[in-house]
Amino acid sequence: MNFEQANLIDFNKNFKVNKPYPEITLTSLPFEVISKIKRLYADRRSEMTSVMQYIYQHFILGSAEGLENVSHTMEEISVAEMEHYEILAKIMVKCGVDPKNCVFIDNNIDICDYWKANYVNYTRDFIDMFEKNIALEQSGINGYLDLINSTDNENLKDIIERIIEDEKAHIAYFKAVLEVVKK
Repeated sequence: MNFEQANLIDFNKNFKVNKPYPEITLTSLPFEVISKIKRLYADRRSEMTSVMQYIYQHFILGSAEGLENVSHTMEEISVAEMEHYEILAKIMVKCGVDPKNCVFIDNNIDICDYWKANYVNYTRDFIDMFEKNIALEQSGINGYLDLINSTDNENLKDIIERIIEDEKAHIAYFKAVLEVVKK
């Protein structure tokens, strides 16, 4: 496997989206839309899971000689996911919803299923790690597209479209790493 080449890929130069997120101006959303936001925020395939998975990978890869840049990039991607997580929390707060790390059960605001650490993929196999990361990002994109299709709120759509740009950049980086490693 060609780890040296993977370590040379410059995320900031080739994949990072350098564009601000739109300001959050909305103040209310229907419960069904909030419920979808909660799932993107703290479900099995959520921003919370992405943050924790990528920071774990940063620690693991940081201990491997020759993968320092890949490790650092995983930390940067984790921080980007944390920004998405924060944006979703701010949307909920503006709509009067407690941003607990949970999703509603049976569409009941009083019954929550809390985020669990076992949602994180703790694989230490490099190929599997990046393949699972691609799947996690694609799941997020699919959830965000579903959210866009479920709302007429233009501010929310603009925010989510901007987040999707980041998720696509993350997938592109993960694919580029896999491509050079598998050569």
